Amino acid sequence: MKILLITTPKEKEIAITVLDDYNSKARSNFPPLGLLYLHSYLKSKHNVSIVDMNAKEMKISDITSIVKKHKPDLVGISCVINRWLAVIDLAKLIKKVNRNIHVVVGGPNPSIYPYETLQCPDIDYVISGFGQVPLMELCDQLEKGQYRNNIENCYTRDICNSQTKGSFRYIEIDKFPLPDRTAVPIKLFHAPFCPENPFTTMISSVGCPGQCAFCPCKNYKPIIMRKPEYVADEMESIYKLGIRSVMFQDELFTISAQRVQDICKLLLKRKIKLHWTIKSRVNYITKDYLEFGYLDLMKKAGCFNISLGIESGTDRILEKMKKYITTKQVIETVRMIKKSGLSCTASFMLGYMDETREEIHRTIDFAVSLGLDNCQFFITMPEPQTELYDELQIIRNTTGNIYSKFTLEHDGMLLKNNIASERFSREEMIEFMKEAYRRTKNLYIMDKLKHENKI
Repeated sequence: MKILLITTPKEKEIAITVLDDYNSKARSNFPPLGLLYLHSYLKSKHNVSIVDMNAKEMKISDITSIVKKHKPDLVGISCVINRWLAVIDLAKLIKKVNRNIHVVVGGPNPSIYPYETLQCPDIDYVISGFGQVPLMELCDQLEKGQYRNNIENCYTRDICNSQTKGSFRYIEIDKFPLPDRTAVPIKLFHAPFCPENPFTTMISSVGCPGQCAFCPCKNYKPIIMRKPEYVADEMESIYKLGIRSVMFQDELFTISAQRVQDICKLLLKRKIKLHWTIKSRVNYITKDYLEFGYLDLMKKAGCFNISLGIESGTDRILEKMKKYITTKQVIETVRMIKKSGLSCTASFMLGYMDETREEIHRTIDFAVSLGLDNCQFFITMPEPQTELYDELQIIRNTTGNIYSKFTLEHDGMLLKNNIASERFSREEMIEFMKEAYRRTKNLYIMDKLKHENKI
């Protein structure tokens, strides 16, 4: 079977704030890691191609010529919620070229709302969660003309109703082939914060033990950590491709100090000279990391940056968020990271429920005082399947689900107005964001704002 996997172009993207465009560019052009995993697994039985419409800055209308060129039997589309409108148009154009092409959609929003996604008449199937196994089974059955509607985590209109919710379970990543990074042009992917480009992304673990009220990750079990040998194998394969920088996508790379040590020692032993950056939690970079030389070992093995989800500069809001950290701990952790010679970046959330004007300003002040190498700020948005979302539903006495409604009705204002603040409007929150970026280090965004006279 001929399979075409595509990313969604930026055209028609719903920008939640006026700064979203700058944020996305500051975060750079990431390779489609999920599609690369699918490509590696599916190509053992099928003819698979990837077109990264996002990285190539293509338009939605370009899908017509792409489909005519590749002549696929099935097209898989990667979907994030703020590009849902583009997905609808892509599916329509694909069917316009050939009604017999099977259109499959996967990604976070379709995984949670398969019924709503399938109300788009041009989408035939939804794959929920990790797609390797269900998509392979679907392709195998379709190729034989024997589709039986019995594939776990694969949804059609026949088995969906308005009460259907997608299931999501992590998989043993090491049981599947490494992502095929040669399936897309490597030079497309670069990041201003990486010491050398092109760069790529990878994952060494999935899941997080945190209980943050705003994060859906705690719903996804079990937590799976890849073996250090397999992590080193993948990094070695990346190095051989000529890539020199890696951004780990793990929610918590430092979940096990012993595993971090083992990975670093393997990288040094094999002389794999890559620059890499990780994400961690404040309470998972303990004094042991400094006293026992773990941070020094990480730096020696190529780590150049640790990114922390600090989120707030007040202990009251940190407690409401269920971060289970204090501002005192934040100060100490940042100090340790900087002392080791690593750079330290962080993210912050503004407008958390009843957060006051004074508390928002204190968070911005706190971010400035930490001497971070870079900061990113986000307007707090309640996500589905989180305590924050459920709590706001009760407080606001609202029924229904904004994300479900948006998927059905395609009204972008539903997303734009979906903010967590009980005190401030979206416009007021945008002003707080501008203030935050004026006063902290995010040079790319600052340059853009100055150029457009927005600060």
